[in-house]
Amino acid sequence: MTTTASTATETTSNPTTANQDDRVAAVTDDVMELGTLWARYGLEVGRSALDTSARTLAATARLLGHLAEALEPPKHGATTTKATEGATSLERHD
Repeated sequence: MTTTASTATETTSNPTTANQDDRVAAVTDDVMELGTLWARYGLEVGRSALDTSARTLAATARLLGHLAEALEPPKHGATTTKATEGATSLERHD
């Protein structure tokens, strides 16, 4: 019976098992940290892409507005206004 008791004690306090547990915990922490870094990177790239898309859409909306103004039929007796002078150009008016 003494042998069984000492074997159980050796198993729970075995330095090799403790080192393996520490290594597993360290690897788990490293994987979680790496996953968090990749998630943050992905969110930053997504934010940047949405910002760029929003700026492009805003510029396109302004251009469409200028074109719509340019296509308006002239009113009788009206002269060219400053708003419609630049509307025929495809230059950016930011």
